[in-house]
Amino acid sequence: MWMLDNRTPYEAERTWIRDKEGIHHWIVVVKATYDVGWDGALRLAEKPVAPLFKPEYHGKFGESSLRYDADLVAMKPGTDVYLNGIAYTPNGKPVYWIDGDWVFENPGGSRAFYFRD
Repeated sequence: MWMLDNRTPYEAERTWIRDKEGIHHWIVVVKATYDVGWDGALRLAEKPVAPLFKPEYHGKFGESSLRYDADLVAMKPGTDVYLNGIAYTPNGKPVYWIDGDWVFENPGGSRAFYFRD
């Protein structure tokens, strides 16, 4: 059996998959989970999220939105980044819609990603 010796502070898991040509591939996922403090600093999460074999939803499948997609799947050409958070309205008054901005910056200070919804 193939073993994974994880020497990182992150969660890790492995599995085998078979592609459409029938070739086996060993998939290893190393997943880092961080908390963002009120000061904007990143800290390793106290409760990390382990790599998932199947998607996780906020409620029932087919009746709620996706919380996290599966990690241990066929090859992914990129990296998944999830930002889960809570938004508070100005003065705590209920609103139907509010604009929000998410800005991710690299250590050098230049903007790396910008999302607006």
